[in-house]
Amino acid sequence: MGMIEKIYARPAGYELVEFLGEGLNSCVYRAIKEDAASGVRFQVALKILKSEKLVELWRAEFERLSTVRSKNCVSLLGWEFICNKPALVLEYVKGAT
Repeated sequence: MGMIEKIYARPAGYELVEFLGEGLNSCVYRAIKEDAASGVRFQVALKILKSEKLVELWRAEFERLSTVRSKNCVSLLGWEFICNKPALVLEYVKGAT
């Protein structure tokens, strides 16, 4: 998925608000996550993998990030499939990447 192929569909449970950027392996979006049970809405960053060939690399990143507990690091909130692509759900922090 390149910048030309940005996601415009609304992934289930998310409202994509802003395209934040693109790296070698992923695209990042600011999104609103809505909890279906409570109706609570909060901002997250969705880091969506471009190629399924890299899933094992991402599983390793997910495992490493899930152990980090620091006020200096973005929190990992989960792993989901967004538009049929693996995605990390991360704490959204406004500011520089």
